[in-house]
Amino acid sequence: MRLDVSKAFTYVFEDKRWLQKTAPLVIVIFAFTAVRFALNLGINISSFSSDDPSAPMIVASGLSFLLILAYIPVQIYISGYSVRISQLIYKNKDSVMPEHTSDYPNILKLGIFVLVANLVWGIASWLVIGLFGGIGVGLFLILKTVLDLSWGVSLTLVLIPGIIIGIALLLLSYAVHMAVLMNIARTGDLVSGFRVPELINIIRTGAGDILVLALVLFGIALVAVVVFVLTICLFIFVQPVLQTYLILITAHLTGQTMRNIFSKMNLDDDTRNMEIVER
Repeated sequence: MRLDVSKAFTYVFEDKRWLQKTAPLVIVIFAFTAVRFALNLGINISSFSSDDPSAPMIVASGLSFLLILAYIPVQIYISGYSVRISQLIYKNKDSVMPEHTSDYPNILKLGIFVLVANLVWGIASWLVIGLFGGIGVGLFLILKTVLDLSWGVSLTLVLIPGIIIGIALLLLSYAVHMAVLMNIARTGDLVSGFRVPELINIIRTGAGDILVLALVLFGIALVAVVVFVLTICLFIFVQPVLQTYLILITAHLTGQTMRNIFSKMNLDDDTRNMEIVER
């Protein structure tokens, strides 16, 4: 089955309550965008007008830290809402966006699950990257000191395979992230994000679908960048709307990809009809 990209763009407006469902996301993102913009503006003004430029930076650093902490629960909810959409589209391709008032417990639950899973797998990814980075440095030192090769030759012999391995790790990291997200959305539980055999099976079965999804999302992101650049003077107003729309589009396309992958794995008949949410 092919991705219905046009459907991902239009399904938002097919919902009769699309404005009520998207407005909270836009408002929250707008609020944090405005605060961040005002904070950065204040830093720049203070650094020019103050005799001690470091003082505004210290205050700004503290405020930025508090802003990040405040944004964590917001990000949890936004992530949960996105996963919930993917979950609904997986169960029924004609589903509409979830209601904030009645569905928020499940949205928060999914958001927390995704946050925990991403945190654990993120730490694992950095450990792997650090391991390969250490191997690269060690190999460079061996080529330079033991084999007495020149800097250029040693660096070339390390960089070429390093770039190839780096790209492979990046693609693998994205595949694992999507497999974790999809499995959590499919089952509605946190443990499924760590069932390695299932994740491997998802990646092996749906590698092509995940790659297609990545390419489609990359193309959409490029268009979004163009729109953003053309409307840079309206940054505070356009960015929240654009970001919300991209979140909803990505969620719908992810749900479609889930349908494609899990149908190949013969999992759709058992899980698509599960009462994951309405208990």
